[in-house]
Amino acid sequence: MTTPAAGQLGARRPKRAARLSADVVSDVVDRIVRGALAVGTTLPNEAGLCEYYDVSRPVIREALKVVEQKG
Repeated sequence: MTTPAAGQLGARRPKRAARLSADVVSDVVDRIVRGALAVGTTLPNEAGLCEYYDVSRPVIREALKVVEQKG
């Protein structure tokens, strides 16, 4: 089996950690605002959040810092 050349795969924009973190923050805050996630609810651990959002731990850590700062 051969690996396709990069040109054959088409254009692909790499995911940026800052954007991913902002997406996680937006989703968590939206869930709180909609009432789907009650204020004070314990979130899953980092590994669970990484799996749910399909991102790395540093992305989750950054997102949680921002959510915490927003109060």
